[in-house]
Amino acid sequence: MTAVFLDEDDVATYTVKTIDDPRTLNKTIYLRPPENILSQIELVQMWEKLSGKELSKDTISDQDFLALMKGMYNLDKIYDLYPNFLQSFNLHHDFSS
Repeated sequence: MTAVFLDEDDVATYTVKTIDDPRTLNKTIYLRPPENILSQIELVQMWEKLSGKELSKDTISDQDFLALMKGMYNLDKIYDLYPNFLQSFNLHHDFSS
C-alpha cells in the first residue's frame, strides 16, 4: 500500500500555474511525483536514514490486527468499502530485510 506525499506549497504552486494554462481547462490535474509515492516501510527507511537511528518495528498477524480493530471500527463496513484491504496490505512484512 502506497501513499503520495506532497507539500502544501507545491500544491499551491501547481494550482496557480494551471490557471493560465489552456491545457488544464476543464481537466482534473493529478499531482503524483514518482519520487513522492512511498510505502509505509519506505517512509520508515527514509526516516531512519535521515535520523541516523534505527526504529523499533513490530509485526502482527492479520488475526491480531483484526482483533485490535474490533470494537474500534465497524469491520463489516471496512470489508464493504475495501474488499481487498487485507490482501493488498502486507501484514506479514519482514522488516528485518
